[in-house]
Order: sequence, then C-alpha cells, then structure tokens
Amino acid sequence: MADFGSVRRNVMVRQGNVTRRGFLRGTTGLALGAVGFPYVVRSTALGGSGAVVPSERITVGCVGTGPQGTYVMQNFLGQGDCRVVAICDLKAPVREATKKLVDGHYKNNDCATYTDFRELIARPDIDVVTVATCDHWHVLVALEAARAGKDLYVEKPMGLSLAEDQALRQACHQYGTRFQFGTQQRSSRDFRFACELVRNKRIGELKTINVWSPGSTGGGPRNVTKPPEWIDYNMWLGPAPYHAYTPGRESNSWWWFISDYALGFIAGWGVHPLDIALWGLGDKIPPLEIEGKGQWPDPNGVADTALNWDVTCKLDNG
Repeated sequence: MADFGSVRRNVMVRQGNVTRRGFLRGTTGLALGAVGFPYVVRSTALGGSGAVVPSERITVGCVGTGPQGTYVMQNFLGQGDCRVVAICDLKAPVREATKKLVDGHYKNNDCATYTDFRELIARPDIDVVTVATCDHWHVLVALEAARAGKDLYVEKPMGLSLAEDQALRQACHQYGTRFQFGTQQRSSRDFRFACELVRNKRIGELKTINVWSPGSTGGGPRNVTKPPEWIDYNMWLGPAPYHAYTPGRESNSWWWFISDYALGFIAGWGVHPLDIALWGLGDKIPPLEIEGKGQWPDPNGVADTALNWDVTCKLDNG
C-alpha cells in the first residue's frame, strides 16, 4: 500500500521559486543571441495569428478525471493559453478515455497518464493542478500540489472537516498558491446580478434566505467481493479507514453517501446555493446560531450520511 503519511508530512519550503515561463523570459535574449545560423519556426510558435507562444502557455495536470473532472478539464482544453499535459485517475477505463480525449484535441499522443498523483505533481513542467477526486482525497492532493509550487483548482466540497479546510487555506497562504474553488456558480452573470440586487437592497430589507439542495440516498450493497482489476482500490481508499470492497463502493452511486469519503449532498450539492446566499450577504459571515435536525438511513446499507435535513442559521443581526 502507498505511504499516504508522506503526503501529510513532507513539507517543501517554497523559496523564491522561478516559474518556467519566468525563467524563459529571462533567458530569451541569451538564447537568441547564441543562434548563429538560419532558424525557421512556425508563426504559431512565436505567437502569430493570435496564438500563444508555447513558453507562455499554462501547463495543466488533472487529478481525478471522472465526469466532473473531465468537465473541468475540457474548460482548460478550450483555452488557447493553456495546455493539458498529464492526467491521473485510479480507474483504467477513465484514464484511457481521458487520454484519448486530450490527445484527440491536440492531435498527438503526448498526454501522460498516472495512477499516483504524486508523480504528476512532481513534474517541474506543470503549472496548475486540478483536483476532482473523491472528496476524502481533495485536501491531501491539494496540499501536496501547493507544497510543490503548483497553482490549484479544487472541486467542492473542500474537505471532510473544518480542520482539513483550514490546513489547506494556511498552506495556500504559506506557499503563495493561486487557488480557485469549484463553486463555479460565481462565474455566472445571473447569480452575480441576483447578488448585486440583494446587496444594493433592490428587493428591500433582507430578512430570510431559503437554501435548498436535493437529499442523499441510503442503502447500498454490503456483500464483499474482490475489487475489479481496473481500479487501484487501496490507493482509492487512501486516508480513509479500510473497508473490504463492496460492489459500486467507488462509484458515484455510493461514495457520495458514505461518510468515510464524503458528507452527502448537504455538502456535495448544498455548498452551491449556500455559497450564493453568503455572496449575496457580502461574504461577511458574522457569528451564527445553528440549529438543525435530519433523518438518517437504515444502517443495513453502506450509505450513512443524512438523507435529508432542516437547518436554521441565525445571524448576529437577527
């Protein structure tokens, strides 16, 4: 089994890191001065016709390329100033499909594939790492990337506890990481416009905000079987407690609702509308009084996160 403790313990001090693009800016004159013979390059290599000079492209490595990870990756594929150079996923069919997608986009066979995210992060040519793994891996992968000097796009929810979230926040400040969180509704004009209306009191005095998300699910097969050959199951478990493999445990049908790997839809989906509610309030979160109740699933299945919930948060202004 992989040494997951090293992910937590190995701290790399980021001291005056020189980025690949920054280094190339500083050495361009020297390199051109050393060329004493005719040298012809394509205009795209020099940024002609609106193309981005390769040395100025942001190189991207994607960790976790299931449905959501692929969606995030495709947004980078559509950016001319970015280039996806490597992907990492523990499921062989997913890795193969993602590589085919990337190589097809660039019309080459260059996309590297990994099963161990640490190997991808260790590449000095990668500038940005996207993290769209199962939730219990988010913070550990992101911490390793931040310590290696990579910038980050991390899917929601951040982690499984406030302690995890705060550790990543501290690391990003410590290492100067550029960080974006996967609450992409903030990039929507409609949500921004709605929040501007609220902030400017165009709807009157705000008294109550109702936030909704779909509920979770219960059940799930408990019969123990051998893990499929196409997944590195021990690596998939990673920092979570060991459980023998049960059919579908690693699929989106079930891991979302198992508390060792996720917090259910109160976090997996609820983070979106709750984030917009806080944005409309001005992103200033005063002291809260929180009272809530929920319904829990039958313990005979593998799913154990709350099925539904009713939570009231009272702000300090009443």
